[in-house]
Amino acid sequence: MRPIGPNSASSACSRAMRASRSARSTVSSGHARRRSTPSVSAERAPRAAPHRSSGTVPALAGETAMRYHVYLEEDETGRCMAHVPDLAGCTATGPDRAAALAALPAAIRAYLRWCGEHGEPLPTDEPVEVAVAEVVRGCRPWRRGGAHALFSVDRAPLGDAELRAYLRRMSYARGDLLALVRGLSPHTLDASPPGLPSVRAVLAHLIETEAWYLSRLGQRIPAVYDGTDIVQRLVDSRARAVEVILRLSPRQRDLVYVPTENPSDNPEEGWTLRKVLRCCLEHELSHLQELQARFSDSLPERHELG
Repeated sequence: MRPIGPNSASSACSRAMRASRSARSTVSSGHARRRSTPSVSAERAPRAAPHRSSGTVPALAGETAMRYHVYLEEDETGRCMAHVPDLAGCTATGPDRAAALAALPAAIRAYLRWCGEHGEPLPTDEPVEVAVAEVVRGCRPWRRGGAHALFSVDRAPLGDAELRAYLRRMSYARGDLLALVRGLSPHTLDASPPGLPSVRAVLAHLIETEAWYLSRLGQRIPAVYDGTDIVQRLVDSRARAVEVILRLSPRQRDLVYVPTENPSDNPEEGWTLRKVLRCCLEHELSHLQELQARFSDSLPERHELG
């Protein structure tokens, strides 16, 4: 991802992220060469109470609740993306807040069905209730190079059980993606429908973006698709990503990182491991849905995600 022009210093997204940057310590960039300035700086996240769910479905930590807390990010036009941290990767986007929230119940039910297909016995028939817990303005995660909100829930300590749940659901998404594209002919992989990238380009983008997300934490995995077997690259890149994530110490899991190398359009954007895992899932599920829709005429009916 290439950086684009920074946001105005007066944006709410910038102000919120700048407010979190006191008492920062240096984190290694992961480069073999020594640099005169670090590519990532970080601070210890506040020791907030662990995130608790609020819905009728068990959260990642296994807690039960009455309804879902929703976290919103909005750009200057009002376009809105709604996130459900209890259902990591579940999102809905709309031209405004009302549209995003209206689309969310269907997205939640689809997400629960998807988890059920992978052996997680989550109820899918319960009424869905949502409550807005936080709004961050001035971020544009749907744009290439756009900043992603660092929600308060992204700062919560990440324990082993939740980390395993994130990785498990990431494996569901990658497995579904591999099942969809494995065996496609080179012609199908490289065909570009009008106004859309080829399947190969989408898959390469997923590999490169996941590497970019991990670089927000000062970690490096191969990012550039070299033209080799794209399916094997999807397998290998995810294995490398999981290896890097599991190698992070408990202290590194609790840091808030502010990358200075290849930043988003907000150079003050903060990242945590929890935010990286959330974004990896959201991004992959979004493209999985896109590819499922593209092949819907030739595949058995599949549900849509977020």
